[in-house]
Amino acid sequence: MKTRLMATQYKLQQWDAIIQECRASGLMIKDWCQQNNIKKDHFYYWQRKVRQAACQALTETELSSQKFAEIPSVITGTTAVDSFRGELTILVGGTVVTVSKGTDLNLLKSVIEVLKNA
Repeated sequence: MKTRLMATQYKLQQWDAIIQECRASGLMIKDWCQQNNIKKDHFYYWQRKVRQAACQALTETELSSQKFAEIPSVITGTTAVDSFRGELTILVGGTVVTVSKGTDLNLLKSVIEVLKNA
């Protein structure tokens, strides 16, 4: 099986050189193939095979070069909950009411009642 793979690789290299020569000539593929006694169907077949092999090699190279790195956490000591100010701002009409963590609930209820009736 390894011999078959090596033979295929060798043919791909040969045809890659042939394809490059055709491109460098500036001729149309049909004309170049006719001048070089190459069947046009064979040329297109091997061109497709060379492209597929190149794409596969590129994909394998990309996959083998991908690596993952651990990113350390940057949270030190305080968290979002610790740094939360605990403030609530209510805008009713033109009135702004700011309520903090330590606001007395009875006072807040009274303010809400006044705003409802205003």
